[in-house]
Amino acid sequence: SQARRAKFCLALLNASVCDGARLLDGRRSIGIPDGRIVASSAAPLDAAIRIDLAGRRVTPGLIDLHARAEARGGRRAH
Repeated sequence: SQARRAKFCLALLNASVCDGARLLDGRRSIGIPDGRIVASSAAPLDAAIRIDLAGRRVTPGLIDLHARAEARGGRRAH
């Protein structure tokens, strides 16, 4: 028999997602196939690795934003 292949390499389940770009603030599952977030769903997603993030916050793009500001000579707040 043929093994079923998961749609994503990694799924972050039950995360509290805050995404200002998409005006999203709620519990979601995040699908990551190749190191990039490509899906967000209110329902659990199928993945080879599933991590339950209940009680944890996910903020897509936030780390990237800080890294880019510093790379352009921005000052880091302490």
